[in-house]
Amino acid sequence: MTTPSNSAASSKIEDDVLATPAAKRSLAPHCQSIGDVLRLVEPRIRPELVDTTGMTRLYHVADQLPAEMAPFWGLELRLGDPAARADILWEVAQGNGSISALAGDHVSGRPSSSSAPVLKRSAFWDDLSAFALDWRDGTQWKPMLGNVWLEVDSASAEGHQLESCLDQPCMFWGPNRQSNGTDRALLTALPELGRRFFQLDIDSGQLAKFADALPEGATVFQMGVMGARDVVVTRLCLTNLDCDAAIAWLDQIGWPGDLGTVETVWRKYVDRLGEPALNIDLMPDGVGPKLGIELYAKENTFSTRPWESALNQILSAGLARPEKISALRDLPFMEHYALPTWSPDGPQVIYPALSCNLHHLKLVIVGAEVTEAKAYIGVLRPPFNQSPTKGGEAEGGGGWR
Repeated sequence: MTTPSNSAASSKIEDDVLATPAAKRSLAPHCQSIGDVLRLVEPRIRPELVDTTGMTRLYHVADQLPAEMAPFWGLELRLGDPAARADILWEVAQGNGSISALAGDHVSGRPSSSSAPVLKRSAFWDDLSAFALDWRDGTQWKPMLGNVWLEVDSASAEGHQLESCLDQPCMFWGPNRQSNGTDRALLTALPELGRRFFQLDIDSGQLAKFADALPEGATVFQMGVMGARDVVVTRLCLTNLDCDAAIAWLDQIGWPGDLGTVETVWRKYVDRLGEPALNIDLMPDGVGPKLGIELYAKENTFSTRPWESALNQILSAGLARPEKISALRDLPFMEHYALPTWSPDGPQVIYPALSCNLHHLKLVIVGAEVTEAKAYIGVLRPPFNQSPTKGGEAEGGGGWR
C-alpha cells in the first residue's frame, strides 16, 4: 500500500474523536502487537475477503510486529482471485513513534523486549533496526526520508516461504515531504539502499535517466525493492501527473505496454475519482512490462461510497468477484475510545481511535490488457501523546504524534 499520505485520515479521526461525547466511548483495548489490532478488525473482514487459511498466515506475521511499530498498516486484496488471501504491509514513519519501535534498544544487537520477536529474526532485521536508529538520531536519512513501508507476501507464501518473506520483506522508501526535492535526493540514494538491504546492484545511470525524464511537478512518492519475489525488481511510484503527461512520460522511458489502454483506463476511472499514482518496475534490461495505476478518491469518508462507480466498473469488466465487492462494502468502520485522565505515572501515549477503510484501488496493465484489480485496506490507530510536555518524536506534547 504505497500511499502518498494518511494525514487526511488522521485529521478526520481527530475531528470525529473530539466531537464524540465521552460517555459514548469505551476505554481503548491494550494492543501489544499488530495481531492484537487485527483481532479488533477481523469481525469486519468477511471470509470472502480473507478466509481461515489467509487469516492464519496474517496472524503469523502480525503477531510478531509490535503495535507501536505500525500505527498505520494495511492489507492488499486481489479482487479477481478465487482465493481469499491478503498480503500485509505496514508503515514506519517520522513523527508517530514507530521509528523508535523499529530501532528498539539497539545496543550490541540486543533489541528491546517489546520489539524482540521480529528484530531477532534475521540479519536483515538486525540491520533494519540499526538503520532506524540512524534514521531517528543521525543526519543522513532524516532530512530526506519520511517513511518506510515493509510488505510480506502472505497471500501466496506458506510454510518456509512465509518465513523467508518475513525474514526479508519487500521494502519501500518515501521522501520527507517537509522539504522540496527530497524525492530526487532519495532516488539518488536508492542504489545504496538496494545494496545494503538486498545486495542488489541498481543502475544509477538508469535512475538518472529516469529522473531526467520526470515531468515537471511529478513526485516519486515511493521507491522500493521487491526483494521477496522470484525476480527482484526495483519499483518506482509517481504522483502529481495528468493523463497527457503520464502517457508522454511512459513513452519517453520506453514502457513496452499499450499507451492507448492507459488513456482509456485514465478516462474511465481516474477522471471520475481523483488523483492517481503510477507504479513501474525497473529491470536490468529496462522498464518492466507491468504498469500499476492506483486510484484514490477525492472524498475522504469511512465508507466505499466514493468508490461505487469504480467498483461497479471493475465488476462489470470481470476484474473482481461479486462476493469480494460485497464484502468490501461492509468493511469500513471507525471506533472511538475514551481518553483516560493524564497522570505522570500513567501511559503518555494512548490510542483513542481505530479505523478501517478502503484506502485505494489499483489496476494492473500488461501490454494492452487490464489484467488485475486490487483493493488496499488501511487500518489506522493514530497515537495521541497526552503528556503536556513530552512529545517523543513529535514536537511538544498534547497532540497527535
